[in-house]
Parts: sequence; structure tokens; C-alpha cells
Amino acid sequence: MQTLLPLALDVLAADPRAEGDLYPGDLMAAVRRVPDTYWAEHPDQATRWAAIRT
Repeated sequence: MQTLLPLALDVLAADPRAEGDLYPGDLMAAVRRVPDTYWAEHPDQATRWAAIRT
């Protein structure tokens, strides 16, 4: 997750409705399921995620 999540955040910053393989917005839906423990261990990414989802 440490490698892929920063890439996902880059994509979502450019287009919050970015599509993975299923439907528009599925990447955002997947990142929403990331556990809080991950965000606590990666505060810089948590800050980026907070800016994207608002």
C-alpha cells in the first residue's frame, strides 16, 4: 500500500472521479476503505487525501 497509495493520490488530485477498472469514481471508493491506521502512520498522505476528498 505504501507504494500504490501515493500514486492513487496523484491520480485523484488530477481527477477525483478517476476510473480504475469498474466505474467512474471507483479509485476514490477504494481509497476511502484505507484503514485509519495507515493514515496515522503517513500524515503527509493523510493531508493530501483530506484535500482531495473535500
